[in-house]
Amino acid sequence: DIINEGIQNLEKALQIDKQYDDAMAYMNLLHRERADLSPDEAGYKKDVEIADNWMSKALETRKIKAEAAAKKAGGGITEGN
Repeated sequence: DIINEGIQNLEKALQIDKQYDDAMAYMNLLHRERADLSPDEAGYKKDVEIADNWMSKALETRKIKAEAAAKKAGGGITEGN
């Protein structure tokens, strides 16, 4: 189905760029959609757990990228005079 196809495409994108945080966030959303369509509670819980893991990875990756960008830019936030 279309949800599984989307998950497969996002997996390919993440193989190319392991730090692709937008793909991670979309993996979260697609797994939540698949959970909502699951015919049983076990499938639902499994997909919600996978979704939670992807969201955590996306947030952590974004944090790391932001810290790296701030460091590269010369320190990030500074106080005015």
